[in-house]
Amino acid sequence: MLKPINNKHSINRVEATIYTPQLLVKPNNIFKKIYDNNGFLTYQLRSPILAKALNITERNIEVKASETVGFIFEQFNDKGRSINSLKIENQQNRCVINFKNREYTDWQEFINRFKSDIIQLINYYPFYAEAIALEYTDEFIWASDSTINLENVFNNTNGYFSQKFLESFNGVQTILSQTDIADSNNYREEKTDIMVDNNLKRVFINHKYITKFNDAVSISEENFKELQISLEEAHSANKSLLREILTEQTQELISLN
Repeated sequence: MLKPINNKHSINRVEATIYTPQLLVKPNNIFKKIYDNNGFLTYQLRSPILAKALNITERNIEVKASETVGFIFEQFNDKGRSINSLKIENQQNRCVINFKNREYTDWQEFINRFKSDIIQLINYYPFYAEAIALEYTDEFIWASDSTINLENVFNNTNGYFSQKFLESFNGVQTILSQTDIADSNNYREEKTDIMVDNNLKRVFINHKYITKFNDAVSISEENFKELQISLEEAHSANKSLLREILTEQTQELISLN
């Protein structure tokens, strides 16, 4: 009765996010340089991101586009579905770089594509990284009219779940940990939101692993390894989490190894 969203795995999307300590200066100029030099041609859509301001009057509300705060690239499959996107955007006092994959095949392909995009980006926009995050969203379908039997989906021998959650019709269970990483001055935060929705007949697992560097890292092709090590740790942590919270039967459905 329980089916993963994909025939081979349960991954709906994967995101890698780099947080920089500086704002993107003159994003319009950077975008124009990328566009004029035919950068990122694997993406069919290449567009600036405009901040929007609300102008509220007595009679109506006007939405006005103001300054450019970044740009986005998006790739689509032959059915018009977005499968990859790269967004570079100023948020408050820093620039956030987000790569999102919605058609996941395997880890090596994901990390190779992410590295390729980042190495290409620094040719136009050299930057530092102060933190990096990896976020998985897994999704399962309950193919039955009956209420989702969470005790068959989740293994509670480690005490992750409250009995109230396991008996709920719709519910959310959150697991949060914050630690310093051994043998380094880096900081790690790991957050998991486990959601059940009997109206949609879905089970969602969102796992986010953030590494904050003690010293900002200057990104180049030569030192990309430091980012990759953090992403590999996050990838391993995700698999470890699934092994701990899913029953063996559920693990077999997604060929977890």
